[in-house]
Amino acid sequence: MASNNYKSPCLYFNLRKAARLMGLVYDRHFRQIGLRGTQYSLLMAIERLEGPSVGELSEALGLEQSTVTRNIELLIQKCYVESNSDVSDSRRRILAVSRTGRDKITEAGPVWEAAQKELISRLGEKDTTKLIKMMDKLIEALD
Repeated sequence: MASNNYKSPCLYFNLRKAARLMGLVYDRHFRQIGLRGTQYSLLMAIERLEGPSVGELSEALGLEQSTVTRNIELLIQKCYVESNSDVSDSRRRILAVSRTGRDKITEAGPVWEAAQKELISRLGEKDTTKLIKMMDKLIEALD
């Protein structure tokens, strides 16, 4: 691919390019079970946050609320996520992973592991650890 030969000192360019290429690896793996990498990430975040609102999920993931809403709607259509009124505030919608969604998370676990292993094998364990530490540092500095 000719575009992979283009080098830039721009942090933004390099982070976006790396994220896009990594996303393609995850999506290729998740395609076999009818998911995208972003959908798996959302399912896992909803499960771990134990009933977040869309706003809370957006904030936790550092994404625009409209982006999260659009992606959540697809997960609701697939019956992986449920959206219910908060008992203490009916204007607030609470997200929860459905039974079907939990089954999909279970099915996706080995697929995620395979994608992780592929990326780690390409980068190496040592550099993967360094990269994660650098990303944590960058997120902390910018948050």
